[in-house]
Amino acid sequence: MIEAAVLGKDQDPSLGHYLQEWLAHTRGRVRATTYQGYESLIRCYALPALGEVPVSELSPLHLQRLYSALLVPERRLSAGTVLNLHLVLTQALGQAVRWGICERNPVKGAQPPRPVRPEPVVVDPALAQRIVAALHGSAVELPGMLAIATGMRRLSCCYAARSHAGGVGTGDPGLPLGRRVHANRQAPSLALLVPGAGLGRG
Repeated sequence: MIEAAVLGKDQDPSLGHYLQEWLAHTRGRVRATTYQGYESLIRCYALPALGEVPVSELSPLHLQRLYSALLVPERRLSAGTVLNLHLVLTQALGQAVRWGICERNPVKGAQPPRPVRPEPVVVDPALAQRIVAALHGSAVELPGMLAIATGMRRLSCCYAARSHAGGVGTGDPGLPLGRRVHANRQAPSLALLVPGAGLGRG
């Protein structure tokens, strides 16, 4: 048992020693890919900086300084990677509390970075016209027009295009409420039409 291995020989293990024990304990309890992710984060980022620190002396400030050091531009690490490290360490030190190795989880006092989410790209009319022109006559013209006009996901667009080879018309079961795509060939644009709206195919 890990309690005997750690507490019996070393009442105050270093973080590196404890994390190696925790990884051995965790290996048979998670998927292989999950374990590999845990091991890689700990080996690459936690052990080099904090491996020699006794678990009893580990503080939230240790973790906060580690996160800050990992996020310097020279490291080129994403905030998501540092957040994943934080989550792994939270789990590992939480187990140390349950095993009686430490009284509190110091990781909970540190604040991980928020992952930076890219701003969504908005397709304005000018960009939509360029896309329509580029797709015209290609095998992906219909799926592309569906995506722009409806906001459907790629798989849904491809499925609709395959299911309705030859065009998408009113009442097609692949599109809700009989919606259809309208292409204006004189002034390339797209519009989502609903039957009865008074607009033709164009």
